[in-house]
Amino acid sequence: MFCRSYFHVKELVNRMKKLMTIGAVILAACGLTLAQGLVDHVNVHFNNPVLVGSTTIPAGDCSIQIVRGSSDNVMLTVRAHSGAVATVLANRMDEMDTENVGKDAEVFLTRDGNDYRFDRIILPDHTGLEVLPQ
Repeated sequence: MFCRSYFHVKELVNRMKKLMTIGAVILAACGLTLAQGLVDHVNVHFNNPVLVGSTTIPAGDCSIQIVRGSSDNVMLTVRAHSGAVATVLANRMDEMDTENVGKDAEVFLTRDGNDYRFDRIILPDHTGLEVLPQ
């Protein structure tokens, strides 16, 4: 009788382990799906070459990938269609102008002599992101 109940309990424990593993896989898949929702893409066209961090992005069409994390810092990856890539760290900006709601994103460049530098971006939901100096 002891052996029979021992094997029954062991079988129940094995079933519970399998169910817990399946639950963990489902939970991980849901977390991955939600984490992917924290990435935005913005397409822009630069008429001139632009410095993004220490990398020069050539003039032309580019995409900006905005990866939000759990802190105030945000990663901005600028990819030119020609292949050049630059990644910079940005901070969220407070008190943004709400006139941009519902419009396209706005990219702001600063000019230093003949060079243009990627300075900040304001998204359609009036979230502002300012590139940190390097």
